[in-house]
Amino acid sequence: MTRASRSAFKVVLPFFLFLVISSGVGAGSQNPFPTSLAGGTLSFRLTRTKGVFLADGGAFYSITAGEEIVLQFSASELTYVGPSWEEAKLESVLYWLNDNRQTFFKPGKSLVLRRQAGLHRFSLHGQVTINAVEDQPAGEYRGSVYITISPPK
Repeated sequence: MTRASRSAFKVVLPFFLFLVISSGVGAGSQNPFPTSLAGGTLSFRLTRTKGVFLADGGAFYSITAGEEIVLQFSASELTYVGPSWEEAKLESVLYWLNDNRQTFFKPGKSLVLRRQAGLHRFSLHGQVTINAVEDQPAGEYRGSVYITISPPK
């Protein structure tokens, strides 16, 4: 059985949030710690063909900060978790915020945004590009998106 003859691809991307706050954030503020809400799942339905595949579903993130903050969006690689021992990862993965593809990040390249105090909302979108089907085992792939909140330096 060749790699391409197995079942279709399934990619699941849980949405994780890491909150990093130093003791210096919020000095003199009534609400020193940011509050946030994250949810949703991005999933990609990849067929056994080459092409560009947009994420299904949706993930969102909102944060209310009492002071200026720095947000860092990063992602792990999408790696194969199928039944065999083969190691594989999807090479061409891209994520962006809201409808602005210029605010993108991908595995190995983070997106850093500075935000003033207030409410900030983001929707997360993504795409996977398959250039050579024979290089990818069909099956399930998993990865994660991380958001780190920190004070400005």
